[in-house]
Amino acid sequence: MTERRACRTKLYLAVLPFLMVPLGACGLTAAQKEAVATFGTASKDYGELVVTELPQMRNGIMEMQAASLALPGARSSSDFAARKFTNLDRNLDQDDLTRPMQLALALRSYGQGLVDLVGDGNPDAVKQHMSSIGDNLAKLPGFAEDGDRIKAVAGKAGPVASLAVENVKRDAVIDIVRAFAPTVDKAADLLAGEFRVSGNTSLAAYESAARGLDISLRDAFDTINAPNRRASMPASDRWLFVNADRMHRNHKAHIATLDQTGGETAAKLKKAHAALLAAVEDRAYSIEDIRQFAREVQTLYALVRAFG
Repeated sequence: MTERRACRTKLYLAVLPFLMVPLGACGLTAAQKEAVATFGTASKDYGELVVTELPQMRNGIMEMQAASLALPGARSSSDFAARKFTNLDRNLDQDDLTRPMQLALALRSYGQGLVDLVGDGNPDAVKQHMSSIGDNLAKLPGFAEDGDRIKAVAGKAGPVASLAVENVKRDAVIDIVRAFAPTVDKAADLLAGEFRVSGNTSLAAYESAARGLDISLRDAFDTINAPNRRASMPASDRWLFVNADRMHRNHKAHIATLDQTGGETAAKLKKAHAALLAAVEDRAYSIEDIRQFAREVQTLYALVRAFG
């Protein structure tokens, strides 16, 4: 009996530190974990929207420019020279896409890094995600300081994710979210501007190309229906007109969709980020957090009883 009690005492002493960790310093709350997950989804959605749609806008501009050039009557139009059809990707070349694309990738990488950190993901993957943010941003005009700050903070992600110390992980997540907050807000605002149809934005360039094609279509229609040309107009020219008209309608519809979707997705990201900032500042534990801790204590107690 004495030997049995001694064994139980040793087991209590072995388990006691595990009970004291959550008692002395609790980890992330359920609300904080949920806020990280929501932000991770929002940053992923917005990142995918940007990296998918910006190249498609540029391709659409070149497609409509080429269609305008091919239409009958385009070269004879009085404002042909003013529209400067010398560059098919005018107003949105590849260099124009570099900054918003890298910002989108950085936001997406940041959101995924937080999700991995909270979920005890692969430490190397977490460090890679976080470091890529600093690397991408440091190269962009206006974000050099952000990149340096992020590189310094990102170093915490790897070792923390590999530890089973919940309070250390909690503090690291809070520090990271606070440090990244200005960068996320600045990047989100800049990217949201790319989906506005006014100003010097990607969507405005896309919409301008659609208006240019509309002008060319009107010129072509007048040419095709001119009394002295109607009988001699080749069927191929009429086919070019029909095809360009269909293209114009499709792009106009896509522009309207992006005008709405871009704004909604940006609002979703900013709302998720605001909720994340609020959550990391709220240290209150919910009933579910307490219940979860109680379940863990019961499990450890049952283990002790089983050996006793």
